[in-house]
Amino acid sequence: MPAPDRFSGYDPGLSGRLTRFAVVTPNDSADLTFCPRAVYFGAAGNVVFWPQNSITPITVTVTAGQREPWAIDRILATGTTVAASSIVIAD
Repeated sequence: MPAPDRFSGYDPGLSGRLTRFAVVTPNDSADLTFCPRAVYFGAAGNVVFWPQNSITPITVTVTAGQREPWAIDRILATGTTVAASSIVIAD
């Protein structure tokens, strides 16, 4: 039985708690399963991603444990050196 959610009647807002998570496998042709409010990186390296509604990918160097409030459509495999199992998106 799931734990009772004491906050289910509240609007989470942009700074509210995160309730949906997914481990990301970078992919050059497939979008993420949902547009996240946050991206967590458990390992350091480069990440190449398409910002939401953008026409150009961006490359950023991240550190292990870094969390960013990015709304993105896709994390590309080409150019991404962060281990796939260490990228988590959340909403």
